Amino acid sequence: MKGGFSDIRTLVYLAAPLVVFAAAGIYGHIKVSSDPSHTTGIPLVLNHLFNILIACGMFTLFFAIGRKILGLFGFEWNSFAEEGAFSIAIGAGVIALLILAAALCGILNLYAVGIIFLVALVLCGRQLFRLIDVARTATSRDYSRPIEIAYILGFAAIVLVMVLRALTPPHAVDEAIYHLAAVKRFIEAGSLTPLYDMAQGNTHMLAHMLFAPCLMLGADS
Repeated sequence: MKGGFSDIRTLVYLAAPLVVFAAAGIYGHIKVSSDPSHTTGIPLVLNHLFNILIACGMFTLFFAIGRKILGLFGFEWNSFAEEGAFSIAIGAGVIALLILAAALCGILNLYAVGIIFLVALVLCGRQLFRLIDVARTATSRDYSRPIEIAYILGFAAIVLVMVLRALTPPHAVDEAIYHLAAVKRFIEAGSLTPLYDMAQGNTHMLAHMLFAPCLMLGADS
């Protein structure tokens, strides 16, 4: 009973800030979507927070799917870094293949992709409790040693760079003329379609299939 109460408390601690961030991100996204040409200030930043939340949600689901599949084959892990990396990679590949299948069947739309994610969550959702265990372990560790402090600062610096990069609009050449543009055309067509004016788009990478749900939700970063 004590363990169950501890799980619930940890879940609340994790969920509370996520709810606040989600509300702020959705608010910014709605504001920008209503008038993208004239929106300025904080709503633009919050809109990119929305993008980050979408990405984090997808990676969390990838982890659950990958861990479920690898668990069926009896995989064991020496560290959470190893467990997370392999689980996310496998989960992302599975979702990308399912979205690709939907595109090949001509049903690349928000409803089909939503069903894919919903079924994956129902089948693999219990794996997310592993993240609660990791969070509890992380908060109870001894961070007083210099090596622990250096580790945290180094990791925080990497995360900061990645977050700052995610908060900027798409600006690289490949993003503008190929990666996002090709996927947008696929979504408009509802399937994979030849792109006669965009040769690179005719090479369908699985990563592009993961861009589809983001673009459907208006998260282009």
